[in-house]
Amino acid sequence: MPLQTFARAFFWILGFLVIFAGAAAWWFVYRPLPQLAGSISLPGLEREVTVDRDGWSVPHIRAASVKDAAEAQGYVMAQDRLWQMDLLRRVARGQLSE
Repeated sequence: MPLQTFARAFFWILGFLVIFAGAAAWWFVYRPLPQLAGSISLPGLEREVTVDRDGWSVPHIRAASVKDAAEAQGYVMAQDRLWQMDLLRRVARGQLSE
């Protein structure tokens, strides 16, 4: 009996660790990726802006005004280069080794 109890506890703990590892992988890997499909509401735009991505994931922005196009370009650039912006922020603060 004690061996069965130990095995049951071991498999419960193993199952919990697998679920926890999957949730952690989703939280740290998949969740921060940019949203490439669907629509996003961006405050400050005067009219609708369309961002299409080709097969190489290069964004093509269509806007009614230069101001809206620049706003969308900044958003897309920040979305694609978040890792670079975070790296440069850490370099400027001297926290690169963290």
